[in-house]
Amino acid sequence: MSLQNAELRSKIYAEKVEYLYSNAGRVFALTLVVGCFFAFLQYSVVPVHFVLIWLSSLIIVATGRVGLAYFYFHHDSAKLTPRHWHFAYSTGSFLAGCMWASTLIFMFPSANLPHQILVFFLLSGVISTAVSVLSSSLNSFYLFVTPIIITVIAQIFFTFTDISLPLCLMVIFYIIGQSLSAHSFHKSLVSSFTLRFNNHDLYKEILVRKQAQDQLHQQQERLQITFSAMTEGVIIVGLDSTIEYINPAAETIFDLPTLGVIGQNINDIVFAIDRNTKLRSHAACLTTLKSNHCEKKTFHIETENEIHKVIEEISTPLQDSNGTMVGAVSIFRDITEASEYNRQLVHLANHDSLTGLPNRALLCDRLEHAITKASRAKTLIAVLFLDLNRFKHINDSLGHSAGDRLLCHVAEHILLSIRQEDTVVRFGGDEFIIILEDIAERQQAEEVATKIINHIAEPITLCKQTLSAQASIGIAIFPTDGRTAPELIKNADSAMYRAKDSIQHHIQFFNADLHLATARKLKLSQQLSQAIEKDQFEIFYQPQLCLDKDKIIGFESLLRWYASPDDLLTPEDFIDVAEDSGSILKIGRWVLQQACRQCHIWHHAGFDGLCVAVNLSPHQLWDDKLVEQIKQILLENDLPPHVLELEISAHVFLSDPDKALRQTQRLKTLGIKLTIDNFDTALSSFSSIDRLSIDKIKIDKSLVHALADDSTNVAITRSIVDLGKTMHLIVVAEGVETSAQRDQLKELGCHCYQGNYFSQAIPAKEATRRLKSHQFSFQQS
Repeated sequence: MSLQNAELRSKIYAEKVEYLYSNAGRVFALTLVVGCFFAFLQYSVVPVHFVLIWLSSLIIVATGRVGLAYFYFHHDSAKLTPRHWHFAYSTGSFLAGCMWASTLIFMFPSANLPHQILVFFLLSGVISTAVSVLSSSLNSFYLFVTPIIITVIAQIFFTFTDISLPLCLMVIFYIIGQSLSAHSFHKSLVSSFTLRFNNHDLYKEILVRKQAQDQLHQQQERLQITFSAMTEGVIIVGLDSTIEYINPAAETIFDLPTLGVIGQNINDIVFAIDRNTKLRSHAACLTTLKSNHCEKKTFHIETENEIHKVIEEISTPLQDSNGTMVGAVSIFRDITEASEYNRQLVHLANHDSLTGLPNRALLCDRLEHAITKASRAKTLIAVLFLDLNRFKHINDSLGHSAGDRLLCHVAEHILLSIRQEDTVVRFGGDEFIIILEDIAERQQAEEVATKIINHIAEPITLCKQTLSAQASIGIAIFPTDGRTAPELIKNADSAMYRAKDSIQHHIQFFNADLHLATARKLKLSQQLSQAIEKDQFEIFYQPQLCLDKDKIIGFESLLRWYASPDDLLTPEDFIDVAEDSGSILKIGRWVLQQACRQCHIWHHAGFDGLCVAVNLSPHQLWDDKLVEQIKQILLENDLPPHVLELEISAHVFLSDPDKALRQTQRLKTLGIKLTIDNFDTALSSFSSIDRLSIDKIKIDKSLVHALADDSTNVAITRSIVDLGKTMHLIVVAEGVETSAQRDQLKELGCHCYQGNYFSQAIPAKEATRRLKSHQFSFQQS
């Protein structure tokens, strides 16, 4: 309360100061008019210089006070407080009082009674005016009046000696009367200000309450609209469990009548039903009424229309402003669709969307459960890892939809081959895993595997072609081949790869030798990832010669790997590992860089027509960055594009002909040469061979080695040479080991050859030495 009083006094104080300054302009203007008129009246009875002195002081004081009022209304109020302005005004009032007091000194005639009386009347009028003008500040009033009264009394004593005492008493009574009037006026003014401020505060309070009521009303309307528009059901119950409010969504969820629900017990309206026992249980809001805590519950209901629904209820205590619980509010959501959707998501997360079989996410859970069961029962488990043979070829040639139909065909026939308690999992792509539980011996697993292979081999028609699916199966037995799920899967996978490599046996059991081979492959993979950094790779170069002149036209780059100081490996030993591990792209780029760098060295040494051939893996060919990489490598080594030849395996064109055509056309735009490696009769029937944008074809060494054994191989080789000539391609034979092979190829019309007959692949330094010593005869191209 004291803070409010202090604030009110501060406001009244500021208002009194503003009242002083608000009247200043009119009062000071009136002062100038009255002063000038008075000076005119006294001009004839008072010396002129006195009139001028008095009038000048009047103008100076009046002008100063007008200026002060101007600054008050136009100055930054934040810099000066009302007390500063009050002090300035009071000072001006005192100066004004002194100026009017000086009237008795300068404007009081010595021998003219009427004009003397005029002076007293003027001063009394000034004091009367001050009552109304200055009484808002009693300090200013008394500072103004005091100099005048003192001067008047002094003048009376000096001028009217005989009647000075009565006159002084009259003056005193007059000033007392004016002081009382000033005090009364001041009190009225303060009361007026106080009342105005109180009324203003009351008005603001009424306005705030009105706004609060309006906001409360708006909030109630919005809450009502919100509850009505909500898709969630809302029910409010009292402490006696009776329904006090229900929104339309709740009526829809529970299939309730529009009227007649308010006032009923909620347990008679909303209750859960167990789908198995059909027993009823109460809603969560009844628990909230007992515990005074939030409750959440998911339950099933059946409406009068026998529609089954899954409902989620969240119940919260309803409290008044004192924190006393007066009821509960429950929000209901129909999550039937969401519940079904979640069930489907769980199914999809654990099952293959194409075949409907469990996927690898569910595999370990099923296998771990089977292992636990077999460990207690001392029985065997067989894990069969199945992979379809040549599935990619079917997928690429007939399309993905045909491949999907084949996978569904395989899944159905695997299920027909096993018991109901066994598990079939689609592991990924064309791979399936079968878990056979509770088997008596290994032979039983092999019988099931044979049955599966026979069943899935049943003919199926895809894209008007009748096909028979072939598969390879690897088998791992618990507990001899592994005691954990990952170990059994890994070992069955290894056995499957051995089955793929076998020509006759498409079913293989895991054994220790296979484990060692897998371990060696893993070790090679780990070593390969660091081989470039450890500088373990070296490029060997095998000459390519023109058959007519036996002169070198270029070299084929052949990678060698010093896995250890005494262990030199060729690509046949590690290229499959590099492709499986993904390091082939890094290795292939390194080979390209080294081969082009060596070609630059030979050109700089004077062998500027020499070409270098580099084998390109399928992974490199499919790499979108290949063209830019080759362009950059040629630029770095300042090589013309035509001296670089890329050798691409013929089987790449058979696996994905359209993609191969697009990539080779992109490569040809660089100006480099392209060679089809391992060319045989398989590709000679390729319908788009004329669009391959190639420069050379390489006869596979298997044909070259068999030239002397079979006339059929001679005919095949001749057809390849004739094909090359017809298409204006250079034909290169690789793997030439004897002079007889060389002579026969020359007779058949082959253009070039390479092989150990002339030179094995040798390091770059040795090749350079032989070129410079003319042991290799170089032909400018």
